[in-house]
Amino acid sequence: MFQDIRFGLRILAKSPGSALVAILSLALAIGTNTAIFSVLNAALLKFLPVHNPAERVTLTDPNASMVLGGLLTGDRSLLTYTEFVALRDRSTSLAGLCASQMALERWPVRISGSAPEQLRGRLVSENYFTVFGVEPARGRLFAQQDATGVGKDPYAVISYEYWQRRFGGNPSVLGTPIRLHQATFTIIGIAPRDFHGETVGQNPDLWLPILMQPLVMPGVDWLSEYFQSHDKLMWLHAFGRRKAGVPLSQVQAEMNVLFRGILAAGYPRTMEAQERRRALNQHIVVRPLRAGMFHGRAEFSAQWTMLSALAGLILLMSCANVANLLLARATARAREVAIRISLFRQLLTESLLLAALGGAAGILAAAAALRALLQLLASAGNSLQLAATVDWRVLAFTACATLITGLLFGLAPHFAQLVCRAQRARNFPRPSSSPR
Repeated sequence: MFQDIRFGLRILAKSPGSALVAILSLALAIGTNTAIFSVLNAALLKFLPVHNPAERVTLTDPNASMVLGGLLTGDRSLLTYTEFVALRDRSTSLAGLCASQMALERWPVRISGSAPEQLRGRLVSENYFTVFGVEPARGRLFAQQDATGVGKDPYAVISYEYWQRRFGGNPSVLGTPIRLHQATFTIIGIAPRDFHGETVGQNPDLWLPILMQPLVMPGVDWLSEYFQSHDKLMWLHAFGRRKAGVPLSQVQAEMNVLFRGILAAGYPRTMEAQERRRALNQHIVVRPLRAGMFHGRAEFSAQWTMLSALAGLILLMSCANVANLLLARATARAREVAIRISLFRQLLTESLLLAALGGAAGILAAAAALRALLQLLASAGNSLQLAATVDWRVLAFTACATLITGLLFGLAPHFAQLVCRAQRARNFPRPSSSPR
């Protein structure tokens, strides 16, 4: 094998021009596929960066991102604050239940009296970080014991990315005041580097406690159960952590028993019978949360599946071009058969060498292509911000693509020669020898 590799490198060095063309062609094709897979991995496959993400579940619809009001029926998309608290306090199948605002807000803030700036922020329950099991990079994260009353926990946790971008990673940022409307918050901690919240593509700059809602949004009280008559104000996603050994079906059953009791106690008995039956016909669907929430997951999957198919077609075209090149070289070296019985093995070794060199260059090309894809997503008029990186899944994908690519265009010349020989044998059959 080492002899074949050394001989293959010498053969490639004899024709550096054709070898460079093949490597660049493969690098562009493999790099494009790697970049696309990196985005797909970040959006759909990558697990939440928390301890044992398989234990995390969501009680609400991942696609719900608008405040809901009124009298609903069927599967519940979002929860009211009162419903969340009741489920949190009564559940026995969950080790913890937290909540977050259904959408990312943009808040005008002043930091240490500086000029106003717009920050992406989200209100979350005080036990949010505890339930997700994340540890601070600096300082501390607010917890349930901080929830002493409405408007009484003016703390803020900023993201690691914002800490680096705005404060240059200065550890003295702890204790810095943030002014939002008429409320002042104190930065008490920095989230870990790889934690961007529970929703893919929405990277908050800071998180604030949910009991500060009336001060963050002056003039509205979203902590109340109703905003008029029997119409509920639903604006929260709820996430839980299953206890060890508790199956998803048990969580589902318990949540709906508890939820029906909460609804029955919350709606007044004076409601019209038909309207009350409709109001009580609401259910909670418990879903796994391993890869996090993603608004529009189905649409994104369809779009990027088409893009992946196009990138795969480019890779096949690259394979065909390199296979033609190798076929021409194999034909020119056909006389080596008499001297070198293992020409097929040698050609396959050279093909895998080309594929390996193209794959290595493809990883470099993927970095540039990935930046271009992320900039394209950011400028497409949406708020999707993916933390796509070249991790072990991406490297494994690149290795598999490289190996398959090398085998495809490496075997093509051999099969082409076999077909040509078979065709010649049919067109010019050897004369049969007559017995003496």
